[in-house]
Amino acid sequence: MRLFFRGIFTTPNASLWLLCSLLAGLTGCAGTPQLGGTPTAVTAATRSASATSITPPGSTPPATITTSAAAIVPPTPTVIATAGNATPGPVQGLQHELALADQEMNAVGASATLLEAQQHAQAVVNILGGAWGRWYGDSQFSDASDRRGVFPGDRIPGPANDTSTDLTPIGWGIRAYDLGDANTQQAVQTIMGDVKAWRVGPRAAYDNIQGAIDAADPSHKAVAKLAGRGTRALAWARLIVVSATSLDQARQYAATGSVETGAALAAAETLP
Repeated sequence: MRLFFRGIFTTPNASLWLLCSLLAGLTGCAGTPQLGGTPTAVTAATRSASATSITPPGSTPPATITTSAAAIVPPTPTVIATAGNATPGPVQGLQHELALADQEMNAVGASATLLEAQQHAQAVVNILGGAWGRWYGDSQFSDASDRRGVFPGDRIPGPANDTSTDLTPIGWGIRAYDLGDANTQQAVQTIMGDVKAWRVGPRAAYDNIQGAIDAADPSHKAVAKLAGRGTRALAWARLIVVSATSLDQARQYAATGSVETGAALAAAETLP
């Protein structure tokens, strides 16, 4: 017996195996779980590393879901409220937007930096063109605008007035013209110029403004020749945003632009 145990302890691997076999029912051995004992803990990292996805026979693995960047669309306009009426009439909407545009154009001249001046000018662009206008962009000003615009947007299919009950992309000018009397129509023509051209081809109307802005003329005579007070105001505001290289130049453009916004507002304020 003494020789037996001596042989066991002089052979390490055999000794360990035999001892574990003899004592398994009493104390257990490292790496050998006991019946009814506590299993060895498994860490989250170990579980994650060893986990596999199992698909039952005959079933189809779940499809991988991919997402794509959402298309950038103009924001949905909110409608300004007037006393006793949740939706303003077209004349009230026109007057409201032109008053804001005039206020922002005058703010260009009072700006302390070129960046501030261009932000106010961008607000004028946003107010006059609305959320569907060609040059609608970010500005920290003009939050009070209903974003319908005075002019129709050119980011819509078909003519500006192809859906008679949809005010959102048409702008207040055409709506006031369609529903107004002769005096109202004359005032809108003073503001917009060629109403028919804006109605049937707003893209061409914006192209016309862009062409006047791009004309190589330091005095910008092409802008001055555009039809409509509001149209010229939109061009001067856009010119400040894209072409002014100094605060003084922005103020110079805004001085002429303010004359146009003031005259457009005056035309609208003659209407009841």
